[in-house]
Parts: sequence; C-alpha cells; structure tokens
Amino acid sequence: MANPNPIVDGRTKRRIDNGQRLLDAAIELLEHKPYHEISVEDICEAAGVGRATFFRTFKTKSGLMVEYNRRLADKVRHQLEVIEPADSIQALRIVGSVFADYYASTSPGMVNMAMDHMLNRDETLRKETAVELLEVLDEIVKKGFEEESIRRDLPSKLTAYLVLTHLGAAANYWFHHQERDVHRIIKDALGNWLYGAATSRD
Repeated sequence: MANPNPIVDGRTKRRIDNGQRLLDAAIELLEHKPYHEISVEDICEAAGVGRATFFRTFKTKSGLMVEYNRRLADKVRHQLEVIEPADSIQALRIVGSVFADYYASTSPGMVNMAMDHMLNRDETLRKETAVELLEVLDEIVKKGFEEESIRRDLPSKLTAYLVLTHLGAAANYWFHHQERDVHRIIKDALGNWLYGAATSRD
C-alpha cells in the first residue's frame, strides 16, 4: 500500500485543513437543522472560513462529500493496515465492510447531502468525490492482477472504478431504503461484482 500520509505542499495542506473545518462545521449544523435549510454562508460562518475559500475548496454545498469520502478512504487504509489481508479479494471485502460501517453511522443530514451530491451533473466534481478511495481500490486491483486473483480484462483504474460504482450504487439504494440492512446490501453488491471479476468463484 502507498503511504497513507504523503508529504503535501503548503497550499494542499491549507486546502485539506479548510475542507476538514468546513465539513466539521456542516456536520455540527446538521445536528440541529435539516440539510436544505443550511446555506453555504451558515457553514462558512460556523467554520470561520470565507465564502471564497469555500468555493475554492468545494464547488457546491454538496461538494463537502469530497472531504467526507476522503475520511472514508483514511478509515479504509487504516483497517487494511490493521488486518493485513491475505489477498486482494479479502482486501476488497474489508473495503466493503468499512464502507458499510461508515454509511450506517451517517446522520440523516449527511445522507441528504450525499443524495444531493449524486444528483449533481458536474462530471468533474463527481470524479473528484472519491479520488482517494479510488486510489486505494486501484492499489488492491493491481495486487489482484499480480496474484492472478482478479481478471485482467480491463485496466486497473477502470476495474477499480467499477468496484467503486457497485459500492456507490449500493449506498444510493440504501439511502432510499433505509429499512434494509446496509451491510447486507453492500456485501451482496460487492459479491455480485466479484462473481464476474474474480478468477476463482469458490
């Protein structure tokens, strides 16, 4: 795995710090008000960050999902380091488990933010949403290629994107059907992908 704490320049560090402060402020506000009643100005005031800085960091209010998913990627990396999976298939199942745990603990306000973000038509913003998580998945897929446990039919980045798409689609389904078990939904969605992509189906 790549270094989970790479050295970053000052500008990038400030951007990350601002993103963290803004998301923390939004999460705090969502404890008291519905998502649609919270404005960018409210978030900036609570975070002590200027409006211009907000839009340099996130293009829209729902763009805060970029920082939310960066934290998810950090949790995934940490869990992979703790468990040290035996192979790439186990690693992908760990990713799915962390993904499910993370969204299961998501507040209703954050769920609304995620749903709003999924409706955003800005393709650039959508691609930025889970860059770090996609990097983790790409590392796992490449290892799977080396182990010959994952089929090489497609480039590693596209294969990783397909994994992420399955996970995201499962989460989106759960957002609309929260009476269902998110862990089961995500496990089954990942299993569905693995059935077609894994070299062994045992």
